[in-house]
Amino acid sequence: MNHHKTRIMRQGVRQRLAGLVINRRLNVERAEVDRLKAILTNCVRHGAASQNRAAHSDFRASIEGRVGFVESIDPARGKKLRKIFEQIEW
Repeated sequence: MNHHKTRIMRQGVRQRLAGLVINRRLNVERAEVDRLKAILTNCVRHGAASQNRAAHSDFRASIEGRVGFVESIDPARGKKLRKIFEQIEW
């Protein structure tokens, strides 16, 4: 066991593991969901090309994968993001 990578996280602290919050139940970080929601909303309003700042060759697949990831962890929140994703004109 690598003691430099191990720490005790108390109950009142956000317990993260591999990008997920695992305190009471498994969940995606709120900041990540908010960031994704903002990208989706801006894609609907201003077009998908305006939000492809990282120059992904297949931006639609990238965003759809992120939405699918949230859906797999939190289906209710993912359903809302999927609804916004389906409004985007590609």
